[in-house]
Amino acid sequence: NFHIFYQLCKAPAGAKYGLGDPNYFRYLNQSGCVSVANVDDVHEFNEVSTSFRNLNFEPECTEWILSLVAAVLHVGNIEFESDGDQGSSVKSKSRGSVESVASLLGLPFDTVNTAFTSRTIHVRGEETHILHKPHDAVEAADALAKAIFGNLFDWLVKRINSAVDFTQANSLFIGVLDIFGFEIFETNSFEQLCINFTNEKLQQHFNKSTFKEEESVYQSEGIQYDKVPFIDNQPILDMIEKKPMGILILLDEEIRLPRGSDDRWLSKCGTRHAADANWIDAANDQARTMFTIQHYAGRVQYSSEGFMEKNKDALYRNMYDMMSRVPHPLTREVFPPMDANPRRLRTLGEKFRGQLKALMSTVDACEPHYIRCIKPNHKKKANMFEITMCIEQLTYAGVFEAVKIRKSGFPFRLPHGHFYARYNCAAKGSAIALNPGDQAGTCRQLIAAIPQDFGSIQIGETMVLYRANEHRVLELLRNLALELVLPMLQRQVRRAIGWRYLRKLREVFSICRAPVDAGNDYHALEFAVDRAANVIAPMRPLFASEPWILAKARKIKFALKERVELTAVLEQLVNKDAGEHFEEFVAALQRADKIADVRGTDAQMALEERCRQKLSLVAGLKVDPLATEALHLLDKPMMSMVVGEAEKYSYRSDDVAEIERLLALSEEDFVKLQLKKANELGDPDRVINREIRLKEMFLEAYGGMFSLAMCSLLKDADDWANEKFFGLAFNKKDVAAGMLNHTAKPIHACLTDLEAEDERKLATRQFRSLMAYMGDRAYSYPDQLIAEYLELGLRGKSELRAEFYIQVMKQLRNNPSTESAKKGWEVMIFMLSSFPPPESVENFVALFLRQMAPEGQKDKFSIALHASTYGGGRSAPISLPEFPQILSKFYEQEMSAKYGSDDYVSVRGRPVSSTPRVGDGAKTPEFGREAKDDSKDASAPAPPASGRALPPAPVAAANSATALFDFTPDADDGTLALREGDVVEARPGPSHKPNPQP
Repeated sequence: NFHIFYQLCKAPAGAKYGLGDPNYFRYLNQSGCVSVANVDDVHEFNEVSTSFRNLNFEPECTEWILSLVAAVLHVGNIEFESDGDQGSSVKSKSRGSVESVASLLGLPFDTVNTAFTSRTIHVRGEETHILHKPHDAVEAADALAKAIFGNLFDWLVKRINSAVDFTQANSLFIGVLDIFGFEIFETNSFEQLCINFTNEKLQQHFNKSTFKEEESVYQSEGIQYDKVPFIDNQPILDMIEKKPMGILILLDEEIRLPRGSDDRWLSKCGTRHAADANWIDAANDQARTMFTIQHYAGRVQYSSEGFMEKNKDALYRNMYDMMSRVPHPLTREVFPPMDANPRRLRTLGEKFRGQLKALMSTVDACEPHYIRCIKPNHKKKANMFEITMCIEQLTYAGVFEAVKIRKSGFPFRLPHGHFYARYNCAAKGSAIALNPGDQAGTCRQLIAAIPQDFGSIQIGETMVLYRANEHRVLELLRNLALELVLPMLQRQVRRAIGWRYLRKLREVFSICRAPVDAGNDYHALEFAVDRAANVIAPMRPLFASEPWILAKARKIKFALKERVELTAVLEQLVNKDAGEHFEEFVAALQRADKIADVRGTDAQMALEERCRQKLSLVAGLKVDPLATEALHLLDKPMMSMVVGEAEKYSYRSDDVAEIERLLALSEEDFVKLQLKKANELGDPDRVINREIRLKEMFLEAYGGMFSLAMCSLLKDADDWANEKFFGLAFNKKDVAAGMLNHTAKPIHACLTDLEAEDERKLATRQFRSLMAYMGDRAYSYPDQLIAEYLELGLRGKSELRAEFYIQVMKQLRNNPSTESAKKGWEVMIFMLSSFPPPESVENFVALFLRQMAPEGQKDKFSIALHASTYGGGRSAPISLPEFPQILSKFYEQEMSAKYGSDDYVSVRGRPVSSTPRVGDGAKTPEFGREAKDDSKDASAPAPPASGRALPPAPVAAANSATALFDFTPDADDGTLALREGDVVEARPGPSHKPNPQP
């Protein structure tokens, strides 16, 4: 098919024929799509080549086929221009395409060039030479390409059929006829008429075969039936093809007339078929070229323009003769010599009708089966069902007609024995026994025993036939009968299955019990598991779970096998250095942990314990320093990491146990310990960080206490409303309700109980400055006004600051304006940058920011609040040029760990004067100076007065030491600088004297 063009272009073999990128060829680039997802054209071409070989095509024949395919593409690229007179010529840029066509066809260049630009006709025995205009030359080239491809296609079909054909006279075959359904487009022409004519033929065959099949069943069963009506579309077929007045017959005659035209042909058709109900003339003169045919699938309107031209064989005679004289014998076979008498030349319509007649003769001689393909939607998408589109296709395909034919007869048919077995339960009274010698008689007795009117049920020679009404009643009676019987049957079956399963379980238990109790005989367990699995296997489809003792036997069996393999590994490891082969020790002992439930022999367990001791010594060097530092700092992530490492190495120590105990504490208790530790270590940043976390936890638990309405500084809402117009306001309830909500009007009194009269007036007046900056009211110089507002807050008392914070929160609550709210949050940023909220409203502000701050900025406001609270306010008021800088710094700030809620350790080492561990008398190692005994040195620092004793230090190996805290020498005297946890090894120097070196 047409895919061969794309395949040959993309395959390496295409270069031999002058082919390449498909976008270069006019016949391929019109759609804009030259590749399809999930289609490999090169692979497909290789499959075509393989098929040629499998069908015994010689290599020379295959090459000839591909040459014709390539010639078609080159023909499509030829362009023509006017020669300045009556004719045309090939454009200079297309000369190469003409040369390629000539080379591939084996013809001279001039012969091919002349065939494109002119044609020869014979009139009354005289030869006339006619020049082609450019558009005529293009049509001639396209006609040649079409003829080459079409004739080659037909030749390939014949060749394939000959390759797979049987020579026996009585051989059978299976054919597949794939055809488009009825085509109804906006513009329909000669092609659609031919396709719809074919569908009319096939639809008639479908209806007749369905009808005949129905009648043959009724006749063979010997039952009474009414004639089944069906739509006979023979009148439409006669109107199209019957001589002498069929529209295709008239079209062929019109072609042979000297002055024939589309209009004359349409006029003749309208005159001859005016009385035919299936022919509908155009409704008005504007559509005089249109006509409508009432097809089986519905009305189809055709345009008569171009009918005669399309019915002609578009390939000119001289061009056909050129192809029939090509040197290659196969090309001449594809283009056999044409009859010299032009009146005996067949039109495309004649050829089409002849092929269709032959096809229908073959179909009529076969036993057909029908497959109706329904396209669910126009978009070719899965899971999309367009109802109207599908209904139309089912109608056009005659499916509804076939169902109608079946329903009008007896659509339900069951053999006698099947009918008796299915509906015997519906009989009333005593059971009816089946008589094998007279099953039809038994069915009659059964129908008579059912108290329903089943007079229309037909009992044939082999089947009982009935319609939908009887089927529904029979099924209902059957279901009612089964409702009485099935519960009892199900109960008995479940009981039988349960008892059977119990017997199987007991058998499995007896098989597995002794090997499981012994727990040390691998072969006995293997035998028991296999045997028990076979016993329980028949019940597995019903009971998915495995008997517990069988599962345990499998587990022990696996553990014993694993124990044997593990012992071999441990025997190799026990003599190796655990430090050098640390990961191997860890992996082996992790395997041992997985099978700890199954104890090995004494020797195996002793071997495992020796390996654990070796690993423990090395693991202690890795884990203990980390555990010591984690406990020293109470660094939770580090503590969790230590526990994970200890579990990984199966290592236990007092430090690890203490860490696990601390991690099990509630978060509040643990944060309090961290706060205490931060104070002990002199880490002010962490103190702030932990206090912040405790405060957040407090707000999370008791946030309801700090909603703005519960602030003790606020006036009573009703009292505040009464202050308006000295209590004479008519809307006091509304005023009270809006006390803490956004307002577009100035407030009549301050919101809190300020003691001084001048402060109350100032607060009330400054609320206008806040409204000015937020744009709630029009005032001049809003930036200067808010700057004054902030300066008064900075200079004022804590009570005035609290009033200002509450005013800002009021204007942000339920603010309907996005722009106003944005400016309000800017004021909040300026206030947090200028002065912290007083302690009396700090928690209320914190909760407000947590709940009301814009998404994506909650953490920023939280950090700003904590920075303001712990960092203090400014000493000088904010100037106008600083406004953009403060906002930019706020929005671009990175999360500060100090003011965040996650633990933040800023001081990790302990001071040089810190005391070594208490408990084991170990001393901090010193290198570069002589070691001395400080146990009697009065100047040695004393243990801390408070806090728990530090855990004992890990025991260092003979040639190494572990630093217990950070150490920085006072002077550059050669002493090593150490960090807590550093492991220092002493190695002999070149003189082989004990000289510790890091």
